[in-house]
Amino acid sequence: MWEVYSIGDAELMYYALNGLAMIMNTGDWSTLTRIAIALGLLFAGFKAMTAFGDGRSVGPIFAAFLLGWAFFGPGSRTTVSLTDVYTGSVRQVAKIPIGLAAPMSLVS
Repeated sequence: MWEVYSIGDAELMYYALNGLAMIMNTGDWSTLTRIAIALGLLFAGFKAMTAFGDGRSVGPIFAAFLLGWAFFGPGSRTTVSLTDVYTGSVRQVAKIPIGLAAPMSLVS
């Protein structure tokens, strides 16, 4: 679980994260992610074929795909605990991608 402290309106942040969780956990989002990955791999393969022998590497492109999948893929969901600094109220939002939860927690 990731802890996020809110100085502003924690209720607004709760509803925004809850909406994000609803969008990210639909089948449509999963389909869109798969299409984007397929197109990206197609582009990376084309780049690898055209740059063969030029000394350019496609390793960073594949590393970006792996990191994106690790942070925003279907298995990377976690719970975020929102704490309002002024009132002390705590709300939890489940199924938030780690790629969003980790930076929010580290910054707050």
